[in-house]
Amino acid sequence: MKKAPKWLSWGYILLFACLPWSVEADFGSWGLSLPSEPLIAVLGLGLLWSIAQDTKPFLALFKGSRFWQIALVWMAWMAITTCFSTLSIVSWKYFLVTAAHVWVFGVGIALWPKLWNRVFPYFAFSMGGVAVYTLIHHGFYHFRSDQALLAPMPFFPEHTMWAAALVMVLFLMGISAGEKSVFVLKPSFLLNIHWRNVLMITLLVALIFSTARAAWVSVFGTGLGLFLLFLGNKNRVLVLLGLFGLLFWIGKTNWPLRLDVSALERLNRWSCAFRMAKDRPLLGFGPGTFQFQYLDYQRPAEMTRISVTEPVFKRGPDTYGRGGGAHSEYLRLVSESGWPGLFLWLGLLGALVSVAEKRKIIFYQPYFWAVLSFLIHGLVNDFLHDTRLAALVWGCFALISVAEKED
Repeated sequence: MKKAPKWLSWGYILLFACLPWSVEADFGSWGLSLPSEPLIAVLGLGLLWSIAQDTKPFLALFKGSRFWQIALVWMAWMAITTCFSTLSIVSWKYFLVTAAHVWVFGVGIALWPKLWNRVFPYFAFSMGGVAVYTLIHHGFYHFRSDQALLAPMPFFPEHTMWAAALVMVLFLMGISAGEKSVFVLKPSFLLNIHWRNVLMITLLVALIFSTARAAWVSVFGTGLGLFLLFLGNKNRVLVLLGLFGLLFWIGKTNWPLRLDVSALERLNRWSCAFRMAKDRPLLGFGPGTFQFQYLDYQRPAEMTRISVTEPVFKRGPDTYGRGGGAHSEYLRLVSESGWPGLFLWLGLLGALVSVAEKRKIIFYQPYFWAVLSFLIHGLVNDFLHDTRLAALVWGCFALISVAEKED
């Protein structure tokens, strides 16, 4: 496959270097992430122009990949649900942003997978810079756990979002154990092992001080998932039965949720998502609408002290932890795009796992571990709409999908 045009490569490098430093700017009722979203728009048009010069690789991408065929159907279904949305303007904006993410980070990387070798190191080192800022910011408040929530602002509006990105970057910096690995840290000045170790330690310290339990659990869950892959079928069943038993005991005793307002608020959102899906099971309420439409589906007995009755439009110290999404990628999908939207997403993931297992990517590629951590984290948070997470997730999806066409 031909290399990406030089001007396009430098555009991707600039975008990935800027992504962790992007901030949300308000323009009346609209928000814009600067400088990432304008750069994505320019790159999206540049990618379209480049593909127009030679459409064969692009057509071959969709013709020979079950993953991209399902992705196309998933996007088409999202467009349909957008047409029937209860909040049209919100859904169309959400759809266009998602389409841009899939186009620039997914299709672009899939067409030129070696581009990832060049752009990811810039993202990783920018994350290191944000990590230093976050730790210094947190240090002004003596590393109090309640201030960890605000430490990554203004670059990341959520400490859990910040931690999810940290986990993916740490996994992506793992050493590949196979000659077929696409992942190579380039350019050469970023290959210095000492700088690499310093960066990984900085990111790990930032992850620890983030106090984001969901991110820590995603690390444990990813490690456990990889461990299960190496077990025989009999031992794998025994371990899974033990885990289900532990989860059943936790559910019966309600042990971790008694005094945890964050966990209780998640239960409130999940209950609302199921009620919303019950009312509109086929088309949902429309992409991006959960944060506005779930409010009327709350029940007083399930609400907490951080529950809200009006949408939260701007994040800040006084609104942190209030309002927002469904706290689950999967329940957000079923409430916004109906059950077909969720099943198509699961089909997309199934196709991805099938390729990864067939090509043994599961065992030696860090980008599969990174994706697995995000999918586990997605059980309790929904961050795919964030540009930083979208870049990592769709980039990893693209790298795995490329293996489907290898001989």
